[in-house]
Amino acid sequence: MVTLGALAAGYALVVLVTVSYRSWMLTPSGARAMAYSRLSLRWAWDADLVEFDDVRLAAPDRYWIAKPHKLVPIFVIVIYQCATRLVPGRFRCPQEPNCSNYAIGLIRRHPIAAAIPRAARRVHDCGAHSGGPHFAEDD
Repeated sequence: MVTLGALAAGYALVVLVTVSYRSWMLTPSGARAMAYSRLSLRWAWDADLVEFDDVRLAAPDRYWIAKPHKLVPIFVIVIYQCATRLVPGRFRCPQEPNCSNYAIGLIRRHPIAAAIPRAARRVHDCGAHSGGPHFAEDD
């Protein structure tokens, strides 16, 4: 049986890893190492990004780190981002912001029930994960 202390320690570890990753990504060396654009990083992590291409965005949830239903999916995406950098070859999303940072931004800006389906639709429509084309010829 999992004790309350073990559960709290696990949550603290998830918080520590996610906050450390966020802090590192916002440094120039972190962004360069993960090869993400400034827009992609701002979309995912910047709480001040409230407008993009003349579209008003929902303000990110500044207290997401204290909400397990938001933190756990973000942590899974962070682990995915780190793991894809360790595998030989390139995992590149042709969209701006990239699919994983877009998912983080959605989770931070919207209720989880709305964010997860939108993020899944974006990954499905992207085509980069299957080697398919990103845009149709008429785009």
